[in-house]
Amino acid sequence: MKDWISGVFDLTKVPTKILGVFALVSGTLLFSPERLRQRLFVNELPKPYGLVVSLVFLISGFLVVLAAIAWIIDRIQKRSTKKRRNAELAE
Repeated sequence: MKDWISGVFDLTKVPTKILGVFALVSGTLLFSPERLRQRLFVNELPKPYGLVVSLVFLISGFLVVLAAIAWIIDRIQKRSTKKRRNAELAE
């Protein structure tokens, strides 16, 4: 039972692009000027659901930043491994 619950709530399996969209949309709802929210007909949305929108923004933004950091670290490691292999082959 515990494995099933952890599988359902495993946020690391959600694609980064989807998390980015959630962060972008929730950030737009939170930080856009009121005139833009009126044009999009979501002017009253942040008031009753402000906590939910804020949590979605924070969590999705945090996970996108973590994914970006992991990608950068992976690229650096691959580059150093490639240089090491090339140096070994040259000898």
